[in-house]
Amino acid sequence: MEVSRRRVLQKHLEPARPLRRCVNLHFVGKLSYSRDFLISLANCAESRKKPEFLPDYSIVLTKAVSLASALL
Repeated sequence: MEVSRRRVLQKHLEPARPLRRCVNLHFVGKLSYSRDFLISLANCAESRKKPEFLPDYSIVLTKAVSLASALL
């Protein structure tokens, strides 16, 4: 009896934040990107901005740091 009640209650629950999923039903296989495309994403201005939803932890950097300056 309790199992059926639990199933009914779970159907009406909604997540607090809507899921952000973009599903392509016609796509079959694994996504792959070229090395040049991924490097261009690393240099893109949008990828260097800190997302607004990240909490303010000391480990989360406010600015992007280049690899050369991080090693020094």
